[in-house]
Amino acid sequence: MRLRNLACLAVGLGTVIFWVTQPLLTSPAALRYPPVDVDPARLEAHVRTLVEQMTPRDYDHPENMGRAADYIKGQLKSHGARVAELSYG
Repeated sequence: MRLRNLACLAVGLGTVIFWVTQPLLTSPAALRYPPVDVDPARLEAHVRTLVEQMTPRDYDHPENMGRAADYIKGQLKSHGARVAELSYG
């Protein structure tokens, strides 16, 4: 009886691990958008822009947070993304 319970537990655990780690169900977003080639130099340029020109970004410097948000929004829009702002407060 104990061996049967352990076997059932092992099979169940194996099934869960397989289900979680295997891409059996592809997300709808993955089906809509083709794979994108990422240019490391362009990515570095974006990071440098945010880190070098728009810092510090904290509650004492809301203008830099706004500039960073506008930069990101502009970049996303320039690539055809729909962007919406949410206000907090």
